[in-house]
Amino acid sequence: RLLASIAYIESKFDHPQISSRGPIGLMQLMPATVRNLNYTEEEVIDPSVNVTVAVKLIERILNGMRHKLPEVSKQNLICFTIAGYNIGPGHIYDAINLAEELGYNPLIWDDNVEQCLRLKADPKYYGMSVVKLGPCNGNFTINYLHEVLETYEGFCKAVPRGIEN
Repeated sequence: RLLASIAYIESKFDHPQISSRGPIGLMQLMPATVRNLNYTEEEVIDPSVNVTVAVKLIERILNGMRHKLPEVSKQNLICFTIAGYNIGPGHIYDAINLAEELGYNPLIWDDNVEQCLRLKADPKYYGMSVVKLGPCNGNFTINYLHEVLETYEGFCKAVPRGIEN
Protein backbone atom coordinates (compact mmCIF):
# COMPACT_ATOMS: atom_id res chain seq x y z
CA ARG A 1 0.00 0.00 0.00
CA LEU A 2 2.90 2.35 0.67
CA LEU A 3 4.41 1.63 -2.76
CA ALA A 4 1.00 2.17 -4.32
CA SER A 5 0.74 5.48 -2.48
CA ILE A 6 4.08 6.62 -3.86
CA ALA A 7 3.11 5.51 -7.37
CA TYR A 8 -0.20 7.34 -7.13
CA ILE A 9 1.41 10.60 -5.98
CA GLU A 10 4.22 10.27 -8.53
CA SER A 11 2.19 9.39 -11.64
CA LYS A 12 -1.49 8.85 -10.77
CA PHE A 13 -0.80 5.27 -12.00
CA ASP A 14 -0.12 6.52 -15.53
CA HIS A 15 2.65 4.04 -16.40
CA PRO A 16 3.93 5.62 -19.64
CA GLN A 17 4.22 8.93 -17.80
CA ILE A 18 7.44 10.80 -18.58
CA SER A 19 7.73 14.11 -16.76
CA SER A 20 9.06 17.24 -18.44
CA ARG A 21 11.79 17.17 -15.75
CA GLY A 22 12.93 13.70 -16.82
CA PRO A 23 11.44 11.14 -14.38
CA ILE A 24 10.04 8.01 -16.00
CA GLY A 25 7.07 5.73 -15.41
CA LEU A 26 4.81 4.80 -12.52
CA MET A 27 7.38 5.57 -9.86
CA GLN A 28 8.86 8.59 -11.72
CA LEU A 29 12.46 7.42 -11.64
CA MET A 30 15.21 9.79 -12.68
CA PRO A 31 17.26 8.56 -15.68
CA ALA A 32 20.54 8.88 -13.75
CA THR A 33 19.12 6.77 -10.91
CA VAL A 34 17.92 4.16 -13.40
CA ARG A 35 21.41 3.93 -14.92
CA ASN A 36 23.01 3.83 -11.45
CA LEU A 37 20.88 0.76 -10.67
CA ASN A 38 22.01 -0.89 -13.94
CA TYR A 39 18.83 -0.49 -15.96
CA THR A 40 18.06 1.43 -19.14
CA GLU A 41 15.44 4.11 -19.61
CA GLU A 42 13.72 1.85 -22.13
CA GLU A 43 13.50 -0.99 -19.59
CA VAL A 44 11.88 1.13 -16.88
CA ILE A 45 8.98 2.15 -19.11
CA ASP A 46 7.65 -1.36 -18.34
CA PRO A 47 5.57 -0.93 -15.14
CA SER A 48 6.87 -4.10 -13.46
CA VAL A 49 10.49 -3.12 -14.10
CA ASN A 50 9.76 0.44 -12.99
CA VAL A 51 8.37 -0.78 -9.66
CA THR A 52 11.25 -3.26 -9.24
CA VAL A 53 13.80 -0.49 -9.72
CA ALA A 54 11.88 1.80 -7.35
CA VAL A 55 11.87 -0.92 -4.68
CA LYS A 56 15.65 -1.33 -5.09
CA LEU A 57 16.07 2.42 -4.72
CA ILE A 58 13.82 2.56 -1.67
CA GLU A 59 15.71 -0.35 -0.08
CA ARG A 60 19.01 1.42 -0.75
CA ILE A 61 17.75 4.65 0.85
CA LEU A 62 16.18 2.76 3.77
CA ASN A 63 19.37 0.81 4.47
CA GLY A 64 21.46 3.98 4.25
CA MET A 65 19.20 5.73 6.74
CA ARG A 66 19.27 2.72 9.07
CA HIS A 67 23.06 2.72 8.90
CA LYS A 68 23.33 6.44 9.65
CA LEU A 69 20.63 6.39 12.35
CA PRO A 70 20.47 2.86 13.81
CA GLU A 71 18.28 3.94 16.74
CA VAL A 72 15.63 5.77 14.67
CA SER A 73 12.00 4.67 15.07
CA LYS A 74 10.20 2.84 12.27
CA GLN A 75 7.83 5.76 11.62
CA ASN A 76 10.67 8.28 11.38
CA LEU A 77 12.68 5.91 9.20
CA ILE A 78 9.75 5.72 6.80
CA CYS A 79 9.53 9.52 6.68
CA PHE A 80 13.28 9.90 6.04
CA THR A 81 13.13 7.24 3.33
CA ILE A 82 10.11 8.63 1.48
CA ALA A 83 11.53 12.15 1.65
CA GLY A 84 14.85 10.79 0.38
CA TYR A 85 13.05 9.05 -2.48
CA ASN A 86 11.62 12.40 -3.52
CA ILE A 87 14.52 14.81 -3.08
CA GLY A 88 17.46 12.43 -2.90
CA PRO A 89 18.94 10.94 0.25
CA GLY A 90 21.86 13.38 0.25
CA HIS A 91 19.54 16.28 1.03
CA ILE A 92 18.01 14.30 3.89
CA TYR A 93 21.49 13.51 5.24
CA ASP A 94 22.23 17.24 5.03
CA ALA A 95 19.04 17.99 7.00
CA ILE A 96 19.99 15.34 9.59
CA ASN A 97 23.47 16.88 9.92
CA LEU A 98 21.93 20.35 10.16
CA ALA A 99 19.58 19.08 12.88
CA GLU A 100 22.55 17.82 14.89
CA GLU A 101 24.41 21.09 14.37
CA LEU A 102 21.46 23.31 15.36
CA GLY A 103 20.28 21.30 18.36
CA TYR A 104 17.25 19.65 16.77
CA ASN A 105 16.67 15.94 17.28
CA PRO A 106 18.19 14.19 14.23
CA LEU A 107 16.14 11.04 14.93
CA ILE A 108 12.75 12.74 14.62
CA TRP A 109 11.21 13.91 11.36
CA ASP A 110 8.31 16.10 12.55
CA ASP A 111 9.44 19.60 13.54
CA ASN A 112 13.09 18.50 13.65
CA VAL A 113 14.71 17.10 10.49
CA GLU A 114 11.67 18.35 8.57
CA GLN A 115 12.37 21.90 9.80
CA CYS A 116 16.05 21.58 8.88
CA LEU A 117 15.11 20.47 5.37
CA ARG A 118 13.10 23.71 5.08
CA LEU A 119 16.14 25.68 6.27
CA LYS A 120 18.15 24.34 3.31
CA ALA A 121 16.51 27.03 1.16
CA ASP A 122 18.20 29.76 3.21
CA PRO A 123 21.83 30.69 2.36
CA LYS A 124 22.52 31.14 6.09
CA TYR A 125 21.97 27.39 6.50
CA TYR A 126 22.85 25.79 3.16
CA GLY A 127 26.22 27.52 3.36
CA MET A 128 27.12 25.77 6.62
CA SER A 129 29.94 23.23 6.48
CA VAL A 130 27.65 20.33 7.53
CA VAL A 131 25.54 20.86 4.40
CA LYS A 132 27.19 19.09 1.47
CA LEU A 133 24.62 19.44 -1.34
CA GLY A 134 23.68 23.08 -1.02
CA PRO A 135 20.17 24.48 -1.32
CA CYS A 136 16.94 22.62 -2.00
CA ASN A 137 13.21 23.21 -1.93
CA GLY A 138 12.42 21.32 1.24
CA ASN A 139 8.81 22.54 1.28
CA PHE A 140 8.10 20.60 -1.91
CA THR A 141 9.40 17.38 -0.35
CA ILE A 142 7.59 17.98 2.92
CA ASN A 143 4.32 18.44 1.04
CA TYR A 144 5.09 15.34 -1.05
CA LEU A 145 5.63 13.27 2.09
CA HIS A 146 2.33 14.48 3.57
CA GLU A 147 0.52 13.57 0.33
CA VAL A 148 2.06 10.08 0.27
CA LEU A 149 1.20 9.44 3.92
CA GLU A 150 -2.37 10.74 3.51
CA THR A 151 -2.83 8.55 0.43
CA TYR A 152 -1.39 5.59 2.36
CA GLU A 153 -3.91 6.16 5.17
CA GLY A 154 -6.70 6.21 2.59
CA PHE A 155 -5.43 3.01 0.97
CA CYS A 156 -5.21 1.35 4.40
CA LYS A 157 -8.87 2.19 5.04
CA ALA A 158 -9.89 0.94 1.60
CA VAL A 159 -7.77 -2.24 1.83
CA PRO A 160 -7.44 -3.24 5.51
CA ARG A 161 -4.52 -5.38 6.64
CA GLY A 162 -5.02 -9.04 5.84
CA ILE A 163 -6.91 -8.61 2.57
CA GLU A 164 -4.07 -7.16 0.49
CA ASN A 165 -3.84 -10.31 -1.61
